[in-house]
Amino acid sequence: TALSQAAQNGFIDVVKLLIVNNAEIEIPDDAGYTPLLIAAEKSHMNIVSLLLENGANVNAQTVKGRT
Repeated sequence: TALSQAAQNGFIDVVKLLIVNNAEIEIPDDAGYTPLLIAAEKSHMNIVSLLLENGANVNAQTVKGRT
């Protein structure tokens, strides 16, 4: 998703714009990575915080059970 791509690349302004425009923040990719998991894996902590503040599931897991 656009949100996943923005989270992966650290584009916080794009993430904010997508959230303001009601982007679904829990849609996983084929491996089960949500935007939150992607941002955390890439160490984009500002995006992690923003996603959590907007209701991202802190217990999200990939299809292989990674958190």
